[in-house]
Amino acid sequence: MTQGLNGRIAGLFALLIGANLASWAWALAAFHDYPVLLGTAVLAYSLGLRHALDADHIAEMGIRELVASGTTYFKGSSAARISRSVISLSRYSR
Repeated sequence: MTQGLNGRIAGLFALLIGANLASWAWALAAFHDYPVLLGTAVLAYSLGLRHALDADHIAEMGIRELVASGTTYFKGSSAARISRSVISLSRYSR
């Protein structure tokens, strides 16, 4: 990778880390007297991270490379790809 790209990636990480820290500082200040709401915020954050790391999101990164290379099966929305996969699996699992 080039030096410019490394700087942009580091800047993006710094921005994301800063935004997360600012959000949690706000949540701690806003929900200081409401521990149930703070717990709900922690639960929502952790479920959001879990959703971001689901297999379909991870597979999407590989699919983007296939689309860029011209593979037509993987074109379309994520829901369309999942539907085609389910239909294919149901046909061939019998």
